[in-house]
Amino acid sequence: MKKMLKLHFVFIFALLFFTACASQNTLSVKATGDTAEIVMMRNNAKFIVELLAVQDNSLLFNHSTSNEKIVSANLDDLQRITIKGYTNRKWIIPLVLFEVVPAVLLGVAASQAGVDNPGGVFLISLIPAMINYFVFEISTPNQPKFNNPFSTSDLRTLKKYARFPQGLTPDQLDQLLRINNQTRIRQLK
Repeated sequence: MKKMLKLHFVFIFALLFFTACASQNTLSVKATGDTAEIVMMRNNAKFIVELLAVQDNSLLFNHSTSNEKIVSANLDDLQRITIKGYTNRKWIIPLVLFEVVPAVLLGVAASQAGVDNPGGVFLISLIPAMINYFVFEISTPNQPKFNNPFSTSDLRTLKKYARFPQGLTPDQLDQLLRINNQTRIRQLK
């Protein structure tokens, strides 16, 4: 029975070793602005938008679910801006499947084998999962989030996520409006 338990342990260890090396970095460069969630100050309304440009006192964005897609909002009317897509917790499922489940199975196998302390076997085999959880949790970045009032530094950083980080020239704005069949920017309040 001990030989079978060792064989299971070696198999689980090999499986964990080879799957732990897979990369989950799915970020890519794209020709659009980043997706952001904006929350309005007055009514806590939330919108998912594409950031186009950060201007002196307003935010220009593409609100694809409205008829007039190119929209502007005064920064004073915004409560919070959260940039989406820069953090994920996709590592949780593999951690549970490849480390916690085998630890549970090892504890069950130890109890079936008549080990004096199967709970101890379970806890010891759970140590790598706990270490990996803390390492992944510490290294997973938070979503970029900007709260009102927006500082100059916040706005400078926010520009990095826009399609036009340097701002829009009048010609670019006219072309953008024309492409979206608009004559003016819709103001969101």
